[in-house]
Amino acid sequence: MVIDNIVWNFKLYFSSDWKFLATCLDFNAINSNYFCPWCKIAKNQRKDRQTEWIISKKMSILNENPKAYSGHHSPSLLNMIPLDHYVPDKLHIMLRITDHLWELVLQEIKNEKLFNDITRNIIIKEMETLKICFEFWKIRDTDNWCYTSLMRNDKLCIL
Repeated sequence: MVIDNIVWNFKLYFSSDWKFLATCLDFNAINSNYFCPWCKIAKNQRKDRQTEWIISKKMSILNENPKAYSGHHSPSLLNMIPLDHYVPDKLHIMLRITDHLWELVLQEIKNEKLFNDITRNIIIKEMETLKICFEFWKIRDTDNWCYTSLMRNDKLCIL
């Protein structure tokens, strides 16, 4: 674009949460077999730490054939933006990762046979020092426990 004899170059980027990104790309959900908008990884390959997954898909190929890559269904709504300029929102990713990390912490405590009243009280007291209302409760007639769901600000506080 030229304004007052000045050439302005633009690079378009797109940022959103994963769900909206998948909608705009008309792409599979994160729990699908082919879930990555950038590479050709399949769900069963996620644990392969030897492979270096790189941005291997091209918007130009998707523009010619929207089904060229597994997981894509129809043309992208924003097909003028290259795939390497689609950026998932860091906040939403971190909040979801926090859920998984917290589950792993609790699972590790259970695996080590340390999930008892003492440990639960330590966790509750630590949450209180962070000014987070948190509690555990046992599901009636089972050995299973539930706990308070952490919301956005609580998750950020814990991080």
